[in-house]
Amino acid sequence: MRFYRPLGQISALTFDLDDTLYDNRPVIDRTLHESLSFVRSYHPSLSQFDASELNRLRQTLLASEPEIYHDVTEWRRRALELGMINAGLSAALAKTGAEEAMANFAHWRSLVDVPQETHDTLAQLAEKWPLVAITNGNAQPELFGLSDYFRFVLRAGPDGRSKPFADMYHLAAERLA
Repeated sequence: MRFYRPLGQISALTFDLDDTLYDNRPVIDRTLHESLSFVRSYHPSLSQFDASELNRLRQTLLASEPEIYHDVTEWRRRALELGMINAGLSAALAKTGAEEAMANFAHWRSLVDVPQETHDTLAQLAEKWPLVAITNGNAQPELFGLSDYFRFVLRAGPDGRSKPFADMYHLAAERLA
């Protein structure tokens, strides 16, 4: 790395979560498998629901609502709800089903194996600087033992547009000021 001007004093550190502080691929693979199993068992008309159908529904939503890209949790929930409606479920049953499916997704999504080295490193850094987690995803660090290191967690969607947009970084700076 080359610096063409002096680097100012570091006053805080921000971290992404997935694939920065832990290996996220096994978490996502297991979560997708388990969440699709949940959807298939939710109602007989969903017994053939698969990842390609979910992706098709997500693309349909993205085409009509490009800003949904910035909130992956809502995007997934809406795609599931649409899939359930398309399968013949009432709007009320689809809404309930999508919410239950998202609760199931959140459960599996939060079963993260964080290496001890990550805990040790974050603990040392947190002694010197305020740490903030900034994520485009829906990981919940409070459910897998990382929240104590962070002053707060910002998520794309509720807290601004997804990275690389700077919304969440500006919000972090405001909150830390």
